[in-house]
Amino acid sequence: MAVFRSGLLVLTTPLASLAPRLASILTSAARLVNHTLYVHLQPGMSLEGPAQPQSSPVQATFEVLDFITHLYAGADVHRHLDVRILLTNIRTKSTFLPPLPTSVQNLAHPPEVVLTDFQTLDGSQYNPVKQQLVRYATSCYSCCPRLASVLLYSDYGIGEVPVEPLDVPLPSTIRPASPVAGSPKQPVRGYYRGAVGGTFDRLHNAHKVLLSVACILAQ
Repeated sequence: MAVFRSGLLVLTTPLASLAPRLASILTSAARLVNHTLYVHLQPGMSLEGPAQPQSSPVQATFEVLDFITHLYAGADVHRHLDVRILLTNIRTKSTFLPPLPTSVQNLAHPPEVVLTDFQTLDGSQYNPVKQQLVRYATSCYSCCPRLASVLLYSDYGIGEVPVEPLDVPLPSTIRPASPVAGSPKQPVRGYYRGAVGGTFDRLHNAHKVLLSVACILAQ
C-alpha cells in the first residue's frame, strides 16, 4: 500500500475500549504514514448513519488527559512519526469558552490520507463509510485535494474479539494514585491563566503531553 507523508487519524471508539488497541492502531497507521500523523478524538461517532457526522465537543476529563499521555507514550515506538493530537474539540467544563470553530482549520502539513479505527459490520473497506470519513475530515481540516481514506480495523482487527470498556482504568499519569483520586469520567477544570516551564532543548513526546494538557487546562 502507498505510503503517505502526512495523515489524519480519526479515533471513534470510546476511550476505555480504545486504550487496549492503541498500540496496534498506531502500528497500522505507521505503515501508511511516514512523517506527520495528526490525531483527532471523536469517541462514539458513527460513520454508517444516513446523516453526515459533524465534529462535536469532547468533554475534557481525566480519562481524556490519561489517554493523551498513553498515546504519546505509545508513539515513542515509531520514531519516524511526528504524532500531533489535535485539541480543538476537547473542551473543559467552563462557561467562558468560545464555540467550536465553524470554518475549516489549516494544518501545517495537509493530510494526504485520513485513517480511522471505525469498525464496519463486516470489517471491510466499505466505500460509503470511507466517503463519510473523507467528508468529515475535509469539513474539519484543510486536506490535500485527492484525500485517500483507509479503515484501519481491517488491518489491526483481524481475529480480534471486540474489547469491552475496562472496569479498571489504565494507571493514571495525571491523577494522584490514591483512594480519593477523581473518577476517570470526572471533568477537569479550565483556568483563565497558567504557567508552563520546561527545558525544551528538543521537542519530544513528553513535551507534547505537557503542552497538550496545559492547553486544555488553559481554555
